[in-house]
Order: sequence, then structure tokens, then C-alpha cells
Amino acid sequence: MGGGRYVYLYEYSYAAAYIFLVIYTAATLAVDVAASSPRGKFAFLSPRIPITSLKAAPPGKTVCNNSLTTTSLFAGSQENIFKSVPEVPVVPAHSTSVIDLPCTIPIEGAALKLVCGRRCLFIPSRKVQREIDGISPEPDPIPLVILGGMAQSIESWQHHFAEFSRERDVLMFEYLGQGLAYEYQDQHANNSDGSGDGSADGNGKDEMEYFSSVDLEYQAQNFQEIIETVFPALHVSEERDREKDKDQYLTGRIDVVAFSLGARITLATISKSPTLIRKAHLTGVGAGRDEMGKIILKSWE
Repeated sequence: MGGGRYVYLYEYSYAAAYIFLVIYTAATLAVDVAASSPRGKFAFLSPRIPITSLKAAPPGKTVCNNSLTTTSLFAGSQENIFKSVPEVPVVPAHSTSVIDLPCTIPIEGAALKLVCGRRCLFIPSRKVQREIDGISPEPDPIPLVILGGMAQSIESWQHHFAEFSRERDVLMFEYLGQGLAYEYQDQHANNSDGSGDGSADGNGKDEMEYFSSVDLEYQAQNFQEIIETVFPALHVSEERDREKDKDQYLTGRIDVVAFSLGARITLATISKSPTLIRKAHLTGVGAGRDEMGKIILKSWE
């Protein structure tokens, strides 16, 4: 009789220890994911970055324009707004502020900013020398731009950035509808100089109207605005391009790696601005999504 009670106590103790281990492991995993995930609606997975942690650009240092007058901020192979901010403000289709965001990408020189209302990551070229058939090629002066899939974010590609930036500058941005959803109303409703009307984009649109137009033509326009803002020295007007010979006109100013919806937006951009992109490497999409992809899509509901 007494021995039976000891057996039951042993079994209950084992079960309790097992349950404790499961709960402890789940809690630890949730904390790790929350610390490393991009911000979103699910606070237990990725708590929102407090507004006070966002550092707005100084007055007058607004972007989304074609001015080539710049002030040096960050290093890179090409003139870009991560080391230079155009001086002359222009009211674009999106927020005109450049806002510094906390960057967790573990690569030296990586910088995360809100540009034209989109989250953009810039990584300067690491200028790693390597030999191909005994020849050391010069670093490519053409920046590489990455567009991921709809259920991806900048963080989804973080383990590839070191290789991509071996010999060239790299830019990745989250187009409209990509990445974990967050509150545009509070994050960039007003320009850094205090202007803006408190609407979702600072230019009179509420949040529903801001997200109401996400067709490919609109996305292509936003793509071009971001490139011409981040790399103002690469921007050459269509009229200037046409004054040059045909080979120069067709050279292109960036290379693109794009996946899934990002590939479609790239094709739309090529059809809209054929001189912007030199080379594009495009791939399709798999039939399934991982759990993080499902969470990202869920956050937009």
C-alpha cells in the first residue's frame, strides 16, 4: 500500500517536472523571438518600437526629391542618403521625413531608416578582394537592390547581406504591404520640420486611403522614388539619358534581386522606367509558407 503511494508520487513529480520544462522552454523561445523579430501587431512576438526611440532628420533635411546637393552622413561606394541627405524638400506621395530606426542587423555599417514611408536597410560595400582566374576584379559601382516576397521582411534576408555586400553597396526596402504591419499614424504622420496634418502619410490621407492603392503601377512609382532618393547621384533624368548614345542609355543604374511579389514589382518598374535597372534576377514563389510568413500576413488583417 505504502509502496503504491510512492509510485504515484514519483509519477506525479515526473509529470510536473515535464510540464515545467515545456512551459520554461516555450517562454524562453517567446522572449528570444520577441527580441529578434521585426516590429508588428503581436506584442508577444515583436513589441513595437516606442515613438521616442525614433530619431527624425533635422529640419530641412527632407528627402524624396531629385536634388544632388547633399550633406555627408554615412559611408558607401555611391552617393546615397545614408551618407547624404538632399537639402531641398519636395512633397512626394509619401512621408517626406528620413527617420533613423534601431538596426539589429549584425553587419558593420548597416543602417536602417524610414525613407518615403518605407523601411529601408543600407549596407555599404565591404570591398572584399578575391581572385577569379588570378584576376582581382574591381568592386562593382552599381548598387544591388533587394526586394523580398510578400510574407518576408528585411530580417528574413539578414543572413545573406554579408555575402551580397562583398563588393558593392546593398539596399533592401519593404514595399507597401510587405513586412509586419505597424502604426503609420504615429510613426511618420508628420514631417521632421513639424509640418504635416497628422494623417497616415502626413499629406491628407487616412490609413485606409493610404493602403487602398497597392497596384503594380503604384508600387513601381514608389520603387523609383526610393531609388532616386537613396542614390541621388545615380539619378539622371530621362531627357539627359536620351541625349546620350543608346548603349549608355540602356546601361541602367542599379541591379535587382527580387523574389515573388518583389519580382512582379521589379518587372512593373522595368516597364515604367527601362533605364533604371541594369540587371534583374527574379524568382517565383513556393507553394507553402513558414510560420513567420503566416504571422506576417496575419498582421495585415
